[in-house]
Order: sequence, then structure tokens, then C-alpha cells
Amino acid sequence: AFPPGGQPRLPTAIVDGVLAGTTGVELRYPPIDSGLRVLPVLPAELGAREARVRVLQVATGLSQRLPRPRAAGGGGTATAGPWALASLPAGGYEVEVERAGCGSWRSGRQWVDGEGVLDLGVARLTSPGTLRFDVPDGPLPEGLAVEIVGRRGPHDVRFEVLRRLDEELWIAPGSYRLLWRFGEGPVASERFEVASDAAVRLGLRW
Repeated sequence: AFPPGGQPRLPTAIVDGVLAGTTGVELRYPPIDSGLRVLPVLPAELGAREARVRVLQVATGLSQRLPRPRAAGGGGTATAGPWALASLPAGGYEVEVERAGCGSWRSGRQWVDGEGVLDLGVARLTSPGTLRFDVPDGPLPEGLAVEIVGRRGPHDVRFEVLRRLDEELWIAPGSYRLLWRFGEGPVASERFEVASDAAVRLGLRW
């Protein structure tokens, strides 16, 4: 069963093993106090409100992105307090906190008991490094494609940077590979490392 309202939410009541045509299914809703909370801590120059927090309900495979916490007075001001989700049925949950350039924090599987609030404590993200490109003066060559590939857990993360070659990019600490090519030509590559609060410069020549 889902809570009322048009916004997608995680189910607040789950009954397993119900056969088609069954009548009289009893749904037991958890108390409002049943839920979880986490406190994102990002580098001071960003602020916790820049975080993105997502909760995965293991039993259903459904996930929900949490809204930013609001001030108690109802003024609508985003705060740096804990991000919370209430009225959760007992079960396993996983929480991910991320911010572009700072990587991500994952809670692993956690158990909500259906009675109280599971406090996951602080989710601390690392300070990003910065990346700049040294490129020849003049317009970019026609057909140029530039990508960065970074390893994140079991998957590669790829993002195109062609339109940002003249900008300073925030990038999460880790190992990366820069890929570039002209049209259908061969792909050139260069490995590089990014450390927290460190600056990296990469040269592109054509």
C-alpha cells in the first residue's frame, strides 16, 4: 500500500505471499515514528543542502529520492539538519548520499524495525579535486569528442566534457581515463589520478 498523494513514495505497508483472488488482506501500517535518518556532511564550501539522498527498499526494489529538510517554522528554508523518511514498514533498506564532484556514501543494507527511527549518523563526503584542460588557442576541431571514464564500484561512469574544456571541473577523488578522438579516427587515452583538494591539469593537442 502506498501513502496518498501524487508524488511517488515507497510503500508504507507490505504483505508477502498474497495469491490472486484473495480477499480480506490485512494491512498493518507502521507508526509515523518508524523510519530512518542520515546527516550528510559535505565540504564547507558546498553545504549539506547540495547533497542528493536516495533510499532503496530491498523488499520491493523501489527507491525514493528524499526532499531537502525544511525549517521547523514552515518557512520553506532548506537546512543542514538530518534527512529523514518516516512511516516505513519493517525491512531492509539501503541509503546512498552523493554529490557531483564528491563521490558517494553508501550505508549498505540496514534494518528498520518498524517501531522507531534508525539513525545512520553522519554520511561524510570527501572534498573534490579540480581538473583543467590546456588546449590550443582557437576553435575546437570539428568532430572532436572528449570523455572521462571513472571507476565507481562495479560500473564505469562516463561523462562528456567537450563543452567544458575551458572550465574548471570539480571531480571526485579517484582513478580516471581521459578519452578523445576526431570523428571516426582512433581513440587516444591518458590515465590520471585525482586527489582531494588537489588540482590536475591535462593537455590536449591537435
